[in-house]
Amino acid sequence: MRQISIAILALLGLTFPAGAQEIPSVQDFLGFSVGADRQLPDWQQVEDYFRALDSSSDRVVVQELGQSTKGNPFLLVLISHPDTLAQLPHLQGLQQQLADPRKMDRPLEDLVAEAKTIVLATCGIHPNEVGSAQTAMAIAYDLATTTDQETEDILKNVIFLLVPSLNPDGMDIVSHWYQKTLGTAAEGTLPPELYHPYTGHDNNRDWYMFTQKETRLTIEKVHNVWHPQIVVDLHEMGPYGARMFVPPFTDPVDPNVDPLLLGKIEELGETLLSSLTRAGKSGVVTRALYDAYTPARAYQHYHAGIRILVETASVRLATP
Repeated sequence: MRQISIAILALLGLTFPAGAQEIPSVQDFLGFSVGADRQLPDWQQVEDYFRALDSSSDRVVVQELGQSTKGNPFLLVLISHPDTLAQLPHLQGLQQQLADPRKMDRPLEDLVAEAKTIVLATCGIHPNEVGSAQTAMAIAYDLATTTDQETEDILKNVIFLLVPSLNPDGMDIVSHWYQKTLGTAAEGTLPPELYHPYTGHDNNRDWYMFTQKETRLTIEKVHNVWHPQIVVDLHEMGPYGARMFVPPFTDPVDPNVDPLLLGKIEELGETLLSSLTRAGKSGVVTRALYDAYTPARAYQHYHAGIRILVETASVRLATP
């Protein structure tokens, strides 16, 4: 549990240590630092950065799962120890057996002992919540370059799956509008079009109907292939309340979600809360604002996964 919570804390941007020079840092690649005021990358820049990590790090593998609604590459980034990445098909097969007892070819205990913990992080389903795609680049660089024992232990025990953007098309729409309106009265406003061509902001309500290409790619080629035990969904909320939300969720809670999963969500959420508090991060709320009721946005609740929603305070896109 501690190793998993450390990995998730890294997702929240608590540490970004310097790494090896041959692997490009985000700042060197983009020309600006993560979270810089009035700077927003578009999807091509994010894609190019992950492909650069893939070519320069033996800890990073980038897979193109298909195309978005408007034809952008839809990426899955896998980060783990090189020895683990060398046996991905085998480890994927173990996950398939663990997810379906009818497929088991040996005792459960043996499968668990050999398998890895699968942690999936999804970013950018709402492209006006601009921080998570940049965070995805930063945490990937962090895990690709850090060499302390704690990181080594995480890499040996965890396969970290990262979707840098669940809506690449929308990321381009928001980024290009922002760049176009910098220095004008419209700076920091939302673009005058839907940032998903068909569903707009409600693209994260599609996790039971699967009507959109991006949802189906995530379900068919990530969730149902890897069966992650933990899913971290990174969002942003308004600027005037708490600085961050982490579980446990507030009521109501869907009674169809297994109580064991709910207990583990609370356990992991409280671990995150304690760690953030120890790190001096004030303004973190829990058991407030966000419930665990609707199946429309919580596929993993019904597929034996722990769902960790993280919401952070926002600004006017990239304008303070």
